[in-house]
Amino acid sequence: FFISFTIVKAFYIVYTFMHLGDEVRGAKWIIIAPFTGFIIFLIFMLVMGEGNYQKVHRVDGPILTKEAIQADEGAAEKK
Repeated sequence: FFISFTIVKAFYIVYTFMHLGDEVRGAKWIIIAPFTGFIIFLIFMLVMGEGNYQKVHRVDGPILTKEAIQADEGAAEKK
């Protein structure tokens, strides 16, 4: 909700205070399209790029799977 509201608010601010309401359609898209593309890129990076960050980059180490725990136990038994 907040992300969509922020995008609508930013579009309104750009549209109103940059006086895009008075411009021709092509000039509006020259300004709005890169802005929209950048916002979509940021949302994509938040969802896809950073989605696994907490699991991989933990302060106390990564979360071990069952297979990794069994492999560690097997290696300890061999010693």
